[in-house]
Amino acid sequence: MRARLLFSACIFCISGVSGSPSGRTVYNLHNRPAHWASARATCAGYDAHLVSVESAQDLQADLETLDLLDWDGAFQSLMSTGRIWTGLHRSRSPDGQDALTWDTCTTFTSASSPNGNIEADLVSGSDFCTSMAGGFVLEARSCDQQLPFICQLELEPSFLGKGENTHGIIAIFLASPSPNRDRKKSLMTTGRIWTGLHRSRSPDGQDALTWDTCTTFTSASSPNGNIEADLVSGSDFCTSMAGGFVLEARSCDQQLPFICQLELGQCWFLPLDGRAFSRSPDIVMSGDARDCAQACRNEASGDKECWGFVASNGNCELYMDSAGHVFVRDPTSHLVSDSSSTAHVKICTGGNPMPNLQIDALRVRYFLIEGFVDLLVVFCLRVVVRSGACGEFGHSRTRVPQLFQPGSGSAYHPSFPRFTIHIFPLDPAGHTLLDWNSGICYCDCETPPAVLSPDYLLSSPEEKAEQINSELLVNPTDTSKAHRRLSCADDPRPSAKSVGSVGIVLLTIVFGGLIVLDLDVLWRHLKDISNIKQQQQHQQQQQQQQQQST
Repeated sequence: MRARLLFSACIFCISGVSGSPSGRTVYNLHNRPAHWASARATCAGYDAHLVSVESAQDLQADLETLDLLDWDGAFQSLMSTGRIWTGLHRSRSPDGQDALTWDTCTTFTSASSPNGNIEADLVSGSDFCTSMAGGFVLEARSCDQQLPFICQLELEPSFLGKGENTHGIIAIFLASPSPNRDRKKSLMTTGRIWTGLHRSRSPDGQDALTWDTCTTFTSASSPNGNIEADLVSGSDFCTSMAGGFVLEARSCDQQLPFICQLELGQCWFLPLDGRAFSRSPDIVMSGDARDCAQACRNEASGDKECWGFVASNGNCELYMDSAGHVFVRDPTSHLVSDSSSTAHVKICTGGNPMPNLQIDALRVRYFLIEGFVDLLVVFCLRVVVRSGACGEFGHSRTRVPQLFQPGSGSAYHPSFPRFTIHIFPLDPAGHTLLDWNSGICYCDCETPPAVLSPDYLLSSPEEKAEQINSELLVNPTDTSKAHRRLSCADDPRPSAKSVGSVGIVLLTIVFGGLIVLDLDVLWRHLKDISNIKQQQQHQQQQQQQQQQST
């Protein structure tokens, strides 16, 4: 039921809307207020993060379009009178410096913020989180406040088979919808929602503003420049967002609606009915479809990764391959027709190589001189190099104790066998580039992956409503009571037929015997009736003779 409610939403594409690099975004609006930490935990339950306002113009275009088409104005109503949480928050880096990051671990930059003082507000104030209000302005806010919030997911265009150049939004989810339409519309006009921006304290005691995705907050991503100062200097550690997408520092103890945003690098399994894999499975284990999906998501050995499974008769058959998305890209070579089988193929929404990833020059020099670098391993082994760490948000961090020299090519480390790090010389701007292998994705998430049918996700709202309505309606002719009324005993077994024949014979003998025993009584009654009729006729004749004589 939870999955049905979660994905009972309008799925569509909007061309011409500037989207994320992956081309599509999934939004989940929670209008029930929650503390910033609770909002972030809710998003994490969807493998999502609190909304990032890294491009206020793009986000505003997306959400306002969705609000018009699917939310019936609920978002705009909420933003006009309240706030919502964002993922921007202040955190303390290992070197003791404050950092403002988004929930996605990206650093906050003033270029993405409509309000230039949000960075100062978070850094100098006592509020560690940020909210967003009308105009998409960010405000530093205590993480203890309760605000609505938005969760967000960037999906790759290949997920639903759309064109690579299509940008926009494919899905919009409204969590905890109010049954009252007017109340739903007034969500953004009367309150706030949580965002992922919050202030946190690093192990060395420094404050940092980061989003729920562990990205550092930058004023460029904030519509209001004072959100950073509000978070840093204030007592509020979380942020909300209201009308205009303005972020506000807010106490994390408040209860606000919120929006969850799914993270890149999650897995879906597409069920293909009537299909089976053409080769023998690499791994066989016991379990149902859910167990198979979780095992396939986590299974990787050497350069091979599980990209498909079959669940049958309590067993899981896992199929490994060194080529990413091999069963999706070339199904005719790996799948065969089998009416009794359902092949599940894995689809990952992130983890592709990110060319031209720039690393801070100072960090690169430190990396080259000292001979190590902090590898921040995010979902699907996306690797970024930075001085901070987001380990407290569920991501792992390790060190590669190997010296890389500029232009030395590539290096290998056994802790990360599925990618190779290439170090290139510094460019004139003082940056270097980081790249790794072309493997699509290794989805290493804590929660079991979803086994979804994209056919349902692509259905129109009318088709989904009709499907849900048909599941909720009760057919009076298809109830157990109706079946009992219409059912009769019909047992085709020979033994049952023999018993029935014997019963008929016994009933014939019993009732036939009773009739035979009563034949003499019947005969006497018939004779009595005949005698009575004869007497009546004799009396009538005598009466006629007397009348004639007189």
